[in-house]
Amino acid sequence: MMKTTNNHVQKVRDAVKTLMLGEASGHDWTHVQRVSALALTLAEDSHGADPILVELGAVLHDVGDHKFHNGDHSVGPRMARQIMLSAGITDIMLMKDVEDIVSNVSWSKGGAPATMEGKLVQDADRLDAIGNIGIARCFAYGGATGGVLQDSMQHFEDKLFKVKDRMNTDAGRKVAMVRHRRMVAFVQNFQDEEAGIS
Repeated sequence: MMKTTNNHVQKVRDAVKTLMLGEASGHDWTHVQRVSALALTLAEDSHGADPILVELGAVLHDVGDHKFHNGDHSVGPRMARQIMLSAGITDIMLMKDVEDIVSNVSWSKGGAPATMEGKLVQDADRLDAIGNIGIARCFAYGGATGGVLQDSMQHFEDKLFKVKDRMNTDAGRKVAMVRHRRMVAFVQNFQDEEAGIS
């Protein structure tokens, strides 16, 4: 079995970038880059986290997203494995851990990945759903899927305001509190403007 290197990771990054360029729902390559960077930053507070697993899990976490495959959660792990194999990765346990991340990172599954690295990726993905970038992504997704403005606003109550209470790590919780406050202020200002108060 060949050791997985940064060169393998770069090949995976290149493949995912090609796959996700032009995606307009907020689940695009820039989202993947932010999740990857944030997951690696969070990992600095988690002694023993494998940066290769963190980065592969983050880069691959949205491939074959069930939202765009009729709710089928099995597409993502299959696509992730194929991309890793094409990049020359041969470490079976590493691939299984990445598949677990891809399988369990989403909000709708309601659980968490089995590994610490997976939990870091899940926190980073959730953090990208809140705060100022989260606000922008919320409206991008609503527009891309034909939703109306009020659908996007309802999404704050249905999901986004709950994110801070579903973080896995202390480092993630600290960032979530800051981003949560930004969203609360935005929604309050939006509601004031909607009501003609300001």
